[in-house]
Amino acid sequence: LSDLPKIWSNSEIYPEDKYMFLLRIMEKFDLCYEINEETFLVAELLENTTIDCPKDWKFEDEECICVNYQYDFMPAGLMTRFIVKVHNYIAHEEGKNLCWKKGVYLIHKSAYASVVMKDSISEKMIEVKVHKTHNSLDERELLYIIRETIRNLNDTFNNLNVQELVPCNCGPKC
Repeated sequence: LSDLPKIWSNSEIYPEDKYMFLLRIMEKFDLCYEINEETFLVAELLENTTIDCPKDWKFEDEECICVNYQYDFMPAGLMTRFIVKVHNYIAHEEGKNLCWKKGVYLIHKSAYASVVMKDSISEKMIEVKVHKTHNSLDERELLYIIRETIRNLNDTFNNLNVQELVPCNCGPKC
């Protein structure tokens, strides 16, 4: 909040008494979320550099439940809106949110996951990996939260062609 006068420097367009109104509108449209009473995170302004997952987390395909969302066209802002929607599940390490512009690490009870957007010329997908833990209920709950959030976001776009795919994870040569 203390940075807003610098960010919205034109006081005629952005009067100080409208700051909270504007922030709440941004929240409503999944552009930001409140971290605490003084701090909001604008997901579209996150760094574009991938963040390493916590050291004890593993995401090898054999150890994960995987779901891929394959798009013909990747809608702008899809991943950052996803990050805002699931902000209550974002993992933290050393006081930092483990998210970047194209991905996020999530935690729910004993389950953890990575959700990463790949948007190159040849690849337009969101890759979801939920690590298999000793508590399959926690895994299923986290996977449900992720899938339902992605589906709801996809539904906000007209004529979006997306396929939900579950890759085989029996082994590397399967």
